[in-house]
Amino acid sequence: MILLFSSFAIIGVVFGNIIQSTRGIISIVLGYAVANFGFEMLETKITKRIFVYRILAAILMTLSIALFYYSK
Repeated sequence: MILLFSSFAIIGVVFGNIIQSTRGIISIVLGYAVANFGFEMLETKITKRIFVYRILAAILMTLSIALFYYSK
């Protein structure tokens, strides 16, 4: 919460929220990397096709948040 409110104070609520929404993309990439490094007990392996679908969905979510804020 400290980092969240700090980002809001430094770059503003709109940009802070957009940056915070990119954590979905980061978590998908980290999960894929962890599974491919052999830590399947932490994260199950997925195919590249599912990985691409998840990345596209996370990017679309981030873009939709950005478009919502900029459409006002």
